[in-house]
Amino acid sequence: MEQKKREGCIAPVYPGARVVSSKLNALVDEIANLSLLEVSDLNWALKKPLNIPGAPMMSPGMMMAAMPAAAAEDVPQKMTFEVTLAKFDDTKKIALIKEIGNIITGL
Repeated sequence: MEQKKREGCIAPVYPGARVVSSKLNALVDEIANLSLLEVSDLNWALKKPLNIPGAPMMSPGMMMAAMPAAAAEDVPQKMTFEVTLAKFDDTKKIALIKEIGNIITGL
C-alpha cells in the first residue's frame, strides 16, 4: 500500500479496486443479512468494546442549527393588537371589518 501526503496528513492510497479479505467479505455478507432488531443489538453490543458513549454525539454544526429553534420558542408572542384605521369609506365599514377578521386569525 502506497502512502501519499495530503494537506498535512498521511493517508493510504489504494490504486485501482480495493481488495478485502474473504473474512471481511463474509462478515459484510452476514451483517447485510441481519434484521433491524439484530443490527440494533449489534450496535449495543459493540459500544463497550469500542468505547462508544451511549448518547448520540452531536456535531458543532448540528448544535448551532438547533440553537435558533430553541431561542425562537423562548420569545413571548404578542397576543393582542391595536388596529387604527386612518381613513375608510363609511359605506364599506362592515365589509372592511369582515375582511380584517378574515386576515387576522382568532377574531
